[in-house]
Amino acid sequence: MLLVEEFNLANRKTDCQPIALVSPRWCRPQADNVKINLDAGVFTNGSTGWGFVAKDHHGAVLFSATRKEELVVTPLMAETLALRWALSWAEGEHFTSLCIETDVEQVVHCLRRKKKIAAIEFLILDCLDYLSRVSNSLVGLAKSVENRCWVGSVPQQIYPFLCKDFSHYQ
Repeated sequence: MLLVEEFNLANRKTDCQPIALVSPRWCRPQADNVKINLDAGVFTNGSTGWGFVAKDHHGAVLFSATRKEELVVTPLMAETLALRWALSWAEGEHFTSLCIETDVEQVVHCLRRKKKIAAIEFLILDCLDYLSRVSNSLVGLAKSVENRCWVGSVPQQIYPFLCKDFSHYQ
């Protein structure tokens, strides 16, 4: 038996079943709230990107932005940096009701102070500081477009995804 065959035999992939199938869809915030959906990623070329879309309670895009940094961090750190960046923007816009949505449960647990992760604690404290200044607060495009902002619209590249998103919204 060849070494490669032996390796492949010893490292067979097992079939995995998903824990839950969830249909991704955008949920409307309460009236007069702004909802910010954010995401981040780390790229194999040693850069990190993040972005967010801010929408009103009607689903109208108020602002969207992406950012790319030549920065090697963990995905958890990238998501926390995205959160801090989005909160910084929201504070500058003087929003009084804000809802933030992230797909990283660890970040949510840290914000709710149910968990402390040393690597991101200083950023979490910074985010909590931003949130304390906003009353009623709740808690791969960047790789190609780098640092850009869109006011009142979203990048054309992600418009089809938003249209799909809105089809579940009605």
